[in-house]
Order: sequence, then C-alpha cells, then structure tokens
Amino acid sequence: MRHFFVISLISLVFTTNIFSQTATIHGVVKDANTGELLEDVNIVQPPANGTHSDLKGNYELRVNAGDITLIFSYIGLTADTFNFSIKPGDTKELNVSLQGSGQEIGTIVVSESRVGQKLTTVTQTVDVLSPRLIQANNITNMQGAITKVPGVTVLDGQISIRGGSGYAYGAGSRVTLVVDGMPLMTADRQDIKWPLVPIENVEQLEILKGAASVQYGASALNGVMNITTAYAADTPTTKFSFYYEGFGKPPVDSFKWWKRDGKFFTNPNRIGMNFLHSQKFGDFE
Repeated sequence: MRHFFVISLISLVFTTNIFSQTATIHGVVKDANTGELLEDVNIVQPPANGTHSDLKGNYELRVNAGDITLIFSYIGLTADTFNFSIKPGDTKELNVSLQGSGQEIGTIVVSESRVGQKLTTVTQTVDVLSPRLIQANNITNMQGAITKVPGVTVLDGQISIRGGSGYAYGAGSRVTLVVDGMPLMTADRQDIKWPLVPIENVEQLEILKGAASVQYGASALNGVMNITTAYAADTPTTKFSFYYEGFGKPPVDSFKWWKRDGKFFTNPNRIGMNFLHSQKFGDFE
C-alpha cells in the first residue's frame, strides 16, 4: 500500500510538471472576404503538432510554452503564418481571418466515376456549365441550359447527345438525369421532367457524352446529365427572379402556329418566378 501511494504521488508530480510547461491556444477561423466561418481549417505547429477547426470555425490546440509558429491553411485560400511567444500555463485567444483571394484549383467533375476528379484527367468527353452562364442567359428552365451545350439537342422534352437515341417509347430515356448523385427519372416512362430540376440552386451542371458511365444503368447509354446543388453557407442567401417569355408577331402569318390574331398578349406566353432562401441553423442546412 505504501509503494502504491509513493508511485501515485510521483505520477501526480510528474503530470503536473508536464502540464505546467504547456499552454493553450484557441480561437475562430473565418474567410476574410465573406466572413464565413471555415470548417476543417488545418492548424499546424511544425513539425507534428496540430488540429483542425470544427463546424463553427472553432479550434483549440495545446502547445509547448515558448516561441510558437502556427500555420493556418485551407483549400482555395492563401495560407497564413503566425509567430509569437506564450508562457507556461497561459491561454491565448487567436482569431484568424485567412487573407488573400481564392485560388483556382480546377473544375471538379463526378459524372464518370461518382468520385470527384479534375476535369483535365477525365478520359471521356464532359462539358461543364456554371451558374454564371445560366444567369447571364436568363435561363428559366434547365431544358434551355442544355441547348447551350454543343452536340446536345432536345426533342419533345427529351435529350439527345450527338444524334444518339435520346428516348425510346417502352424503354425510356437513354440519357439519365442525376441530381446530387441520385437519378431523377419518372417511374412509369423513365423520362425527364424539367420542372423538377431546382434551377435556382444549381451549383454545377455536367454533361457526360456517350456510353461511358455504366454504373448508372441502361438509361445512361447515350450519356449522363449530372446536376450538383449548392450547400447553404453561414451567411444567409436569398435569390428572387421574375420572368416573362412570349412570342411576338412573325413576319408571315402562316408562321403563327397558335392560330391567334397576333396581338402581343394573346400570343403564347409564360410568366413565372423563382425564389430561393438558403441558411444554416447550427448543423442543419
């Protein structure tokens, strides 16, 4: 019993001595441009001590007292280095805003293998459309965005790539629509319903041309249209758009397939709106 007490006392003294030589650094990491809290920022004290920020940008790191070098790095932003001194037992708050503009890391696609890879390494033909193109062309339906891709046509609402068989009655579509990794095709006809595509929240549109993505099944023999939606950020975002589409009076009366008198508001037209609000509430998006 006496030996056990002596060993416990020595261990306590040794542990207290170790912790008395260390210090704690904590804080929050943000994007200097947007103010968004950054998750999974790498915080490293060379050569081998480090941690990373949590969902709300918070981090905490125990370091040996003395002269400290901390390196904060995050994909797409410029890394930042901090040098300072800290005394044993102290707790220092270090809030960081990563400076510098975003760095171009190349377009990432997932259509071919369902695993993100650089567009330059993909072995098949893949066209990528960004939300900027959709907004610049005032596109109100994803069907209109598809027609901007070379080699892609739409007939009776169904896609045909490079003149291939886009849709066959009884067999369904030969081009699969995938939204966030899940096929979005009707259960009865296996065709695409364009109003179901959330065009107001599209982050990237990929068109894989040809039968090169067999993991999607027989409905992808002519290609795959993969849509990735945007995640909610720490800063709330609200988007609202109002549109009107209509046919004017053609120069030849026989062109008026709608068989009306040619007045502006009696011609075929469509009016509508898109609305989106995205926000994070803790861990819920």
